[in-house]
Amino acid sequence: MPHTSLRVFSCTTRYTREGLLVADKVRLTREEDLQVNLDDVVTINTLAAPLRRVRNYHVLQHELRLLLSYLRGGNRRTLTVRQHDLLSSARHISAFFIESLGLGVLTAAVQAHYAWPGNEDTLEHFDVLPDELTDYYLRKGVRPDLLFRFPQESGNRLAGEARGRSSKRHKKSAPSAEQRRRLNQILGWSQRHDHHPVTMTWTYTGEEEVKADLFEIILPPPVARREPPVRQVFVQEPVDASPILFANLTQGPADRTLFGSVAEDALFESAPIADRRLGGAEVRGDWAAADLFGSADTLFLLGVLPDRPGGRTRDMIRAHRSRARLEFDPLQVAVFGRLLFVTATRVSSPPPWSEVLSRLG
Repeated sequence: MPHTSLRVFSCTTRYTREGLLVADKVRLTREEDLQVNLDDVVTINTLAAPLRRVRNYHVLQHELRLLLSYLRGGNRRTLTVRQHDLLSSARHISAFFIESLGLGVLTAAVQAHYAWPGNEDTLEHFDVLPDELTDYYLRKGVRPDLLFRFPQESGNRLAGEARGRSSKRHKKSAPSAEQRRRLNQILGWSQRHDHHPVTMTWTYTGEEEVKADLFEIILPPPVARREPPVRQVFVQEPVDASPILFANLTQGPADRTLFGSVAEDALFESAPIADRRLGGAEVRGDWAAADLFGSADTLFLLGVLPDRPGGRTRDMIRAHRSRARLEFDPLQVAVFGRLLFVTATRVSSPPPWSEVLSRLG
């Protein structure tokens, strides 16, 4: 599994005279290798898709192939960027890549440093929160990117901010002025949400090897916490109660499960039919070259299941996810909800389906 150089910063916090929570002492504590599964990068990109839109398999497949085309990384190699191709791309295309890569690095860092299990039902994107969370989290002002849930810890949550830059990582052991400003903005969000636990990663693609910073943020103890100043409290906008018309649905509330199911159904129906099974369920989709620009030695499969795996199949997938980060394997497999992602590096043809299943068994 490819890895990247990760610097870990410890960030303490304090209150200003106005009562705002801001970053205080930020110091570099260590530098280490962080394993980044390419499938994690593409998984997060699918999570952020609008839930109210019908999704087409081939459109999503091309989006993910574009994302993978800028990356290099195989067995026991550092995660690297095709620097020349990235610099020659339109700004909005490179921004899409850097943002998507940053979300993947954030996910990998939270899994490695906070023992997040990595299951599909414990991760949310703030742009498409489920209904039960939209009343709690404000929609105005600065907000993080991802919400990680820890059900084994009495429902604790961690909000993660993913930032990315096309510049080189600075060599100083202190945060940049831009990083400190963003830390203060995220801490303001935390204070407005009852001092919600937060973290932040900063990913750099300014040189061939991808590098990143992780900020482990230490909030004040509960007895020392202060309410945000009145001018910092945003009033939640009223929820739009107008009926929503979508595809063949009748009027109804914006239920995440309902819309997510319809979007995934559309993916399944538009995916090519193939002779593959996972836990007795059909897996639709086809292989494609992950690199749109040159070498075709990395192949990518986007698979779609008719339903979310349950029972023994679900347990097998989750057990595989916990093992995968401990192994180096040119064949990476991930299942997230009804979507299956496979990347095969250093190959000229798709591997047998039995090899894919063996990685999950």
